[in-house]
Amino acid sequence: MEHKKFLATFAAISLIVGCCVMMLLYPLLKGEEIFNPEPAPEEISFSFLNALANDDYQTAFNLCDDLLQEDLIDPQNMQSEIEKNQLQPARWEILSQSISPDEVEFSGSMDFRIHISGTFRITLRHYEDGWKVAVFFLDY
Repeated sequence: MEHKKFLATFAAISLIVGCCVMMLLYPLLKGEEIFNPEPAPEEISFSFLNALANDDYQTAFNLCDDLLQEDLIDPQNMQSEIEKNQLQPARWEILSQSISPDEVEFSGSMDFRIHISGTFRITLRHYEDGWKVAVFFLDY
């Protein structure tokens, strides 16, 4: 009798554990990620400035929201404007930030490739597909 009770308990626990494991594995088997946090605004800002510093204008352009992309026209125009005005960043430091639920602004100092120091300001807005650069100013 004890043996049957043990087997029934073991079977019930195994069934519960098996169901839990399958619930965790099911998204992986379907090719879905269980938890995929979106990049933080700080990461997007760093990626944007890093892309500009590395002359990767396609990546920088892709990090911009639709309205800014319309203003910039395309990555080649973005590159042309930044190079024409000699605004290629070399180093930067975030000195202040302003945070609200759907908008974050970073500003700070920047050293440009032409060995002049200046400032920058980047505003990011949160959309359904994550944080995007909405405004950026580079100045010396």
